[in-house]
Amino acid sequence: MNSSEPDFGVTCMHGPDECAGNVQELCAIKYVPTEQWWNYVQCQNFEGRDKIGLPNIATKCAKTAGFDWKESGVGECAGPDGSGKGKEGIQLLKESVNTTQQLGIE
Repeated sequence: MNSSEPDFGVTCMHGPDECAGNVQELCAIKYVPTEQWWNYVQCQNFEGRDKIGLPNIATKCAKTAGFDWKESGVGECAGPDGSGKGKEGIQLLKESVNTTQQLGIE
């Protein structure tokens, strides 16, 4: 956790875009069936690390994975604009970081 990080409240190894990508993926995991969120994550990874977290990649990969960004609940969770700055998604990210730290995973 990093309360001084203004957008996400955590620090991600590869910066804010990675945090945004993590939020997008956590929201997909929560709101769409396994096959679709897995295809979503694979699509983001295929685009390359430097593009993970970008809004246009988030919405493109949702379409590629076969779900509607807004209607699925993912957009509301992660941010309708694809920014990864949705309130629910940021809470999921903080919970994920907290769980990881409690398990001693770095």
